[in-house]
Amino acid sequence: MASVKRLCATRPIKNARFIRSVAPNVIPAKEPLKGFASLVPIDILRRFHTMTEAELKSRPDLIDALRKLHAQVPKQRPTGISRLFGDSPFQGTLHFVKLMFFSEANGQTLEVSDGDLATAIQYMALAAPAVSAYCSQYGSNRIDVSPTVLPFGIAVTSGLYNDDAVQNIVNDIVSQNHLPHDSSCIIIINPPGMVNTDAENDFGYHQKADAPYCFINPVSFPFTIEDRVDSYAATLTHEVAEMVCDPGVSIFNKEVCDGCDLNCNKFTWRNFFHDPSPSLANSYLQSTNSIPANLNFSYFITSIARPDHAGDCPVSQAACAYPPPRPTGASELLFYDPAANTGEFYAVNGQADITIQIQHSDFRSSWKRILAGNFSKQAFGSTILFYDAAGHTGEFYGSDGTGSLNLIGASHTDWRSSWTQIVRGHFSTSSFDDLLFYDASAGQGEFYKTGNGDVSMIGVTNTDWRKSWSLIIPGKFSNGAFTDLLFYDPSAGTGEFWRTDGHGNVSLIGANNDWRKDWSIIVPGNFTGGPFTDLLFYEPASGTGEFWRTDGRGNVSLIGANNDWRKDWSMIIPGKFSNSPFTDLLFYEPSSGTGEFWRTDGRGNVSLIRGYADWRKSWTSISEVVPPT
Repeated sequence: MASVKRLCATRPIKNARFIRSVAPNVIPAKEPLKGFASLVPIDILRRFHTMTEAELKSRPDLIDALRKLHAQVPKQRPTGISRLFGDSPFQGTLHFVKLMFFSEANGQTLEVSDGDLATAIQYMALAAPAVSAYCSQYGSNRIDVSPTVLPFGIAVTSGLYNDDAVQNIVNDIVSQNHLPHDSSCIIIINPPGMVNTDAENDFGYHQKADAPYCFINPVSFPFTIEDRVDSYAATLTHEVAEMVCDPGVSIFNKEVCDGCDLNCNKFTWRNFFHDPSPSLANSYLQSTNSIPANLNFSYFITSIARPDHAGDCPVSQAACAYPPPRPTGASELLFYDPAANTGEFYAVNGQADITIQIQHSDFRSSWKRILAGNFSKQAFGSTILFYDAAGHTGEFYGSDGTGSLNLIGASHTDWRSSWTQIVRGHFSTSSFDDLLFYDASAGQGEFYKTGNGDVSMIGVTNTDWRKSWSLIIPGKFSNGAFTDLLFYDPSAGTGEFWRTDGHGNVSLIGANNDWRKDWSIIVPGNFTGGPFTDLLFYEPASGTGEFWRTDGRGNVSLIGANNDWRKDWSMIIPGKFSNSPFTDLLFYEPSSGTGEFWRTDGRGNVSLIRGYADWRKSWTSISEVVPPT
């Protein structure tokens, strides 16, 4: 279409439909074939929702409609609520239509080719995750793309039709294909030779009939995935993004792409991505207001304004040109594969669904211990300690809750290489988490304060500790003011509870000398709701998992036993992976790449939340990273 301008027609059609609803004397129920702009000038339709009565002095017949609009303006949403007015964001499937116009005048069929429709579907399937991520700023959404093209034919006597005709087409398509109204969006790509008079000089719009729909006016054919000639991709993602954020097409909602596009600029802000990539964050290349000739990209999408700037025209570069927001959840996990120098961050929601945030491919292969905690005020979220025994190195990194890392302080290159365990706890009056370092070969333990990348010893070295402790578990095992410790020696079947005093000293709470010698994993958690930390003991040879209650005096009592667990779990990670009031558990088995999230019930029983059978088999560490508060 030679006369197409890069403007979105959603706003003028929104305003026209409102005027028709309150002033049928201006715009009648039956829309003229020549479109709404044949009754009200397009300049007024584009601005009607922001105009004053003085600006409408040439159209007094619209002043009453304007007053009715102002009377319906909803109250401002509370601070922090980014969702737009009206319906929640779209969660459903995009259905592409092959619209065939049969000309009664000459017998021709006007349609978009099967190849171009296939390309558009392939493109949208690639772009949907990126569009969804940006739209998530306006609320939870889901965009699926159906691979099936829905054919629809209609006889016409001319090359003109309008949005009322489009609405009838959409309703017939939804009805004939038995599509759910609230979770379906119809995508119509206008074929050459046909003119929608409500978008004659525009690239497209979105509206709602019995279901939401997007109307696209391509600039040229054929289509490609990269769309370097800027034919259809920017329009398609512009309209899909605005539909996702505003599926109900509320007149009070802002058009979230207009401020970043030609409605308000002389250019279009676009976000560029390269696939395949391990995550959307890794896929993102850059945002620009042109299509760089030398950029190796797979696809681009039209930029979506940040919520606090959605009403700006134009929207600033900072609010248009930015990476896609990363997923967040109730919890965050860091997976580490030393053989591949890889660390991956995942968001976990309350149903144990995990979504990758970002992959780091530059991790050291020699990290021996990775421990998250509150070690610095310089970190927005948690701080993560990485310990490389071979390199005598300890480094603290700030984490923002979405997988970004930044080194805090200097790298410590003088740490012992013989630390066998590092335990986080509250061992002083510091506002940060403290650390206990245990050297089994020397039988020594040292407590350290942390803060902004620094460490300083609490008290003096404890030089008389047993050399055969295989596990040291922090928890609340007494009424002391500081973190207590459980020491387990499998060779002797001994478990001892010790109290720390905030000055680097420990004192015995109680000893148990009749414990099993084959426990391989002990996990602390809240498994009963009691005042003290509970414990899970796992023994792989017999597939046994037992939950025990501690009493604050060094004694334990059985909560419940499980004798049918898998015998090959290599890691059990406690965390918050569901809405349960008790600690949940993540079990990992590397040989089959299995990860399973389980819920505990407070009585020693577990129930599966969700399992995965396609995880990497080379993870050696999985850590829960406490999200920002």
